[in-house]
Amino acid sequence: MYIYDVFYVPDMKSNMLSMGQLAEKSYVMHIVENKFSISDKKVNLILKTFLLKNCMFLVHIHMGDFKCLNAIVNNESWLWHLRFGHLNFQSLENLSKQNLVNGLPHIHHPDQLCEACIFGKNHRIPFVKEP
Repeated sequence: MYIYDVFYVPDMKSNMLSMGQLAEKSYVMHIVENKFSISDKKVNLILKTFLLKNCMFLVHIHMGDFKCLNAIVNNESWLWHLRFGHLNFQSLENLSKQNLVNGLPHIHHPDQLCEACIFGKNHRIPFVKEP
């Protein structure tokens, strides 16, 4: 069985499964005495393990194919724009000029527009309130 769409942290020495994330994906979990099991919606057993002395459930997982999303940003101004959560470039320039952030290089406003910023500023229809 596969458990899809999990976070992969390359430098982490041990992988962890979040019960909350498993519940969001409709997995069924049972903890009875010292036994822990995970099943899918159709009650097919996916894994079963026992409680260890350190209060953890050890699971031996064979990792299948995984894809890591990686972003490479060549322009330092764009990199800092992303690092500061899409802070506008004028504010980044001010931070740089006033030396308010250690290690922040000289920032200049690029000629391109940030698609995420434009999308985030779009008007959305409000949610309908239930009576």
